[in-house]
Amino acid sequence: MSILSNKVITCIFSLSLVIFLIGIVCIITVGGLEYSIENPVTLPNTTNESVDTNLPYYHDYMIRRSVTGPVLDTEDKINPFLNLSYDGREKLTGLLPERYYYPDGPVIGQGFNFQGEITVHILEGCKISNETMDEIEQIIRTGTQNPGVEYSPIVFYYDIMPVLD
Repeated sequence: MSILSNKVITCIFSLSLVIFLIGIVCIITVGGLEYSIENPVTLPNTTNESVDTNLPYYHDYMIRRSVTGPVLDTEDKINPFLNLSYDGREKLTGLLPERYYYPDGPVIGQGFNFQGEITVHILEGCKISNETMDEIEQIIRTGTQNPGVEYSPIVFYYDIMPVLD
């Protein structure tokens, strides 16, 4: 055998050994080899229950959802609301005084979602009173003349602080 073929065989063996050791470390890290009779591994319970896909994405973080009139529940009612002009959106998102926004207040954002709801994002962990939510809702409902806003649901929910890249 030549010196070159010995080096190739040594490299292949070394690489195989490294891959094997990485695999063992991965298995041990996730507990794949940790099994004992006294403490057997238990699998999570599985159920055949259906998941309610009608729940909104913010369901687990919702504080309050207010509706003052007919709900915009069909596409022909939601689309005109969602297609507000840029000026209309700018006006709606600029209605709240600075005292409501973080760091002076709990609001970290607001906007619209695909369901035609106005969303108010509250910093996770901050407390917000019903009175403050009532004030914010009143400002939003009376501060704009855009069609649909007076009846649109306003959703308050906890959110994390946005991170800029």
